[in-house]
Amino acid sequence: MNSNNKNKSAFTLIELLVVIAIIAILAAILFPVFAKVREKARQTSCLSNVKQLGLAFAQYSQDFDEKNPNGENINAPGGAGWAGEMYPYVKSVQVFRCPDDNTDTPSYVSYGYNSNNTTPGYNAAKGPDSSTLSAYNSPAKTVLLFEVTGNAYNGASDAWSVSLPASDPNSDAYYASDGSAGKSPAGMGVLGWATVNNALGGAGAFATGIPLKFATGYMRNTTAVDQVRYLAPTGRHTDGSNFLMADDHAKWFRGNAVSAGVNNPTSTDCDATQPYETGAFNATLAAGTDCSDSTIAATFSLN
Repeated sequence: MNSNNKNKSAFTLIELLVVIAIIAILAAILFPVFAKVREKARQTSCLSNVKQLGLAFAQYSQDFDEKNPNGENINAPGGAGWAGEMYPYVKSVQVFRCPDDNTDTPSYVSYGYNSNNTTPGYNAAKGPDSSTLSAYNSPAKTVLLFEVTGNAYNGASDAWSVSLPASDPNSDAYYASDGSAGKSPAGMGVLGWATVNNALGGAGAFATGIPLKFATGYMRNTTAVDQVRYLAPTGRHTDGSNFLMADDHAKWFRGNAVSAGVNNPTSTDCDATQPYETGAFNATLAAGTDCSDSTIAATFSLN
């Protein structure tokens, strides 16, 4: 009698558990890799934004007598309101926003402007001014833009926008009669000028909880007092962040490679811990652009 018995096979419980364990191990290995790849893509997208802004800065300076934007705020820190001035050269709100910036409001800017590029006038009739390009000793080492987060007021005040015409009071480029306008951020990375907060200004700088913060990681010269103005000890893009330099090129740096502070009168000076004093005002000096310290890749100083 012929029998057609078919051999049937199935996973045993042990084999099934082994397969599940292998899948779990692979997932544990691959998920962080996928997260890093996603973050790298966001970092690259952000860097692309900064590069586009660099092209806009180049066009702006050609139209305004070889000067960068001056912002709208006559008080320190100068430069707040720069993004509204730059918008006509960009014509895209998204270019001003980093994909990793979690600010959840209708209007915000993810990049701050180095206040040393401007000269606050303390004169409402005159308004602020900015340095000519010839004032930069080494443009490739001087910071123009840095990354921030939380550039927003609380509640309904978030109606401001970089895209509105300068004649609109809600425009970032609107110049108020008292010179206190300008919502896009600007600062010099550290506190200074007596009791005035020069670290970072713009929408969110003085709102409840201080939402406006540096997203660069602690830059050089950062003290314990300054740290409240930082999102985290390290930057939001794989421990660093993107910067735009005064020669309009964009680059990623770790925060501790960038020297924050006011303009250094001596280009070769590396002692950024010394205070700059004039009358009642004092602030931390940024390293000079000719500083011989090879660990300093960029500085907030023009000299």
